[in-house]
Amino acid sequence: MTIAKEELNKKLAIAIYIISILPFLYLLVSDTTIDSFWYRFANISGYIGALVIIWQFIFGNRVISKYITSDYDWSLRAHIFLGVNGALFVLLHPILLTIVYLRDIRFIFLPDYSSDFSTAVSIGRVAFILFLLIWLSSSIFRNSLKYKVWLYIHYLSYPMLLMVLFHPISIGSLLLTYPWVNAYWFFLTIVSGLFFIIKIKNIFNIGSIKFKLKEVTEYPGGNCIYTFTPINSKFIPKIGQYFYIKKDFFGEAYPFTIFKFDEVSGDISFGIKMLGKYTQDLSKLQIGNTVYIDGPYGEFTFEGQNSDPKVILAGGIGITPFYELVKKFGNDKTYLFYSNQLLDYALSREEFKKLLGERYFDCISDEKVDESNVICDLLTADGIKKHLPSEIISSARFFICGSPGFMRSEITNLESIGVKKSQIYIEEFGY
Repeated sequence: MTIAKEELNKKLAIAIYIISILPFLYLLVSDTTIDSFWYRFANISGYIGALVIIWQFIFGNRVISKYITSDYDWSLRAHIFLGVNGALFVLLHPILLTIVYLRDIRFIFLPDYSSDFSTAVSIGRVAFILFLLIWLSSSIFRNSLKYKVWLYIHYLSYPMLLMVLFHPISIGSLLLTYPWVNAYWFFLTIVSGLFFIIKIKNIFNIGSIKFKLKEVTEYPGGNCIYTFTPINSKFIPKIGQYFYIKKDFFGEAYPFTIFKFDEVSGDISFGIKMLGKYTQDLSKLQIGNTVYIDGPYGEFTFEGQNSDPKVILAGGIGITPFYELVKKFGNDKTYLFYSNQLLDYALSREEFKKLLGERYFDCISDEKVDESNVICDLLTADGIKKHLPSEIISSARFFICGSPGFMRSEITNLESIGVKKSQIYIEEFGY
């Protein structure tokens, strides 16, 4: 998709989300079957909360949200926004009903299966408990939980959504009173079922492209270039995008940015820093082994794929989104600052020097090197300002990729020399 198409799809998704809620907002002011406003609001907040959960499911699953946009980072921000702001409706539904029924807090949590009605209500209770676990794990305890623990808790969203959809079918007064509400709920259930099918297809790697490992090149500093060649089909990604690589059929998928790609053969290379358990498992791959690759995702560097002035600040393996960008769109208004501990750690250094000449700078923190365009220091605001013409500082787009600490530091450095926030673009991964 083009950038214009991506942006249009994002706006359409937001518009459809708002439209999807309007029928229930209409009932809030027009329904006459429920005399008590608070009882009516308690019921309708449940329906709106269910819609929020459905839309969170859409935005939070990359294999679904990619039909809207390849910018999974945008989808995750929408997912988080709904989680923070839409959770109010989910919380209000049982709390208001407890108040209306003049019951205590046990009414919200204690299941009751003594009748068909009580059983249907208890399905909603279990769904609410699961929602609380998921919501608290993301909003309160996310930083203290290990990723896998958080991920496994999030898997509870699948049974939770099913319970949310079935909860009001036999007991919802609005569903039983208005045929159009019943039809709308049936439509939402069918759509959610289709999303489940798409997700299940992804779990079984249906739609993922199979690649086999072609070559591994090791570099100093624990950096490696993994090159994969397609088995069943190929595609040409956009510069700066990333893919999710799944080593095993039912294994965990992890995102990596494209370093190089060959439009003729379909070969894709990823620059990978060998840190952490996943990359340790990846290092066990043998030449010829098969992996499943899902994507591409992301829009990083799209704004730099032109002849406009651009400045690139890369830290370590953060150079990966920029090789193809410099190769295809580098010109006499392109500057690259590449930070590493040692000069030997710099990937494709000689190629960057040939492409950019005096506009390429190495920033080396842990050794002294007597060579032109090598800055033997961390990349500071003064170092950036010293080597950039003032017109570049005021007009260029600045692209940053590296560790979270590196990106925070360089954003501060750029802002201190007068670079506007609107000029700065950073690489963000969707997990």
